[in-house]
Amino acid sequence: MPRINIVDEANADLRTKAVLAKVRSRGGEDWNVLKALAHNPAALEGHLALSGALRKSGLSDEEHEVIAFEVAHHNGCHYCVPAHVHVARSIGMASEVVDSLSAGELCEADGEVAILQELVRAILATKGKLGDADFGRFQDAGFDDARMVAILAVIGIYTWFNYFNRLAGTELDDFLQPLV
Repeated sequence: MPRINIVDEANADLRTKAVLAKVRSRGGEDWNVLKALAHNPAALEGHLALSGALRKSGLSDEEHEVIAFEVAHHNGCHYCVPAHVHVARSIGMASEVVDSLSAGELCEADGEVAILQELVRAILATKGKLGDADFGRFQDAGFDDARMVAILAVIGIYTWFNYFNRLAGTELDDFLQPLV
């Protein structure tokens, strides 16, 4: 049972209706999380703006999904794991990678995915305070300053989304139900 319900658009104010119309204009599914977040249109607009900007951060869609899964597992988000299974499948990620990520397993079959998982796990476990040796190891693996900043920003936005879903008790959308 949700603690923050989805917005009843018929009774919403003009700003809320406008931001929800903006969400719908992007196409795709009508996500419960965005309709619940619409209780504060500024928060929803901010989320949309930051999400859009981070899609241009130099990380691939697949890398975003790897980060999303790791953060969702770390935070125990009931909503985000099935949501990101849906997204990962929709962007064409390999089934075995999606299965590993959704189970919280290290993707040993894909070295690039595994090293990104290890980096995200290390950042989360240390709350960003990686030791010099670990930091150097990830730099040697190709994570330059720009990628490190982008990864940290993506961790931040997914952490906030996980916390929102946990606090709100966001109900899974019907199109996610078969995934759990």
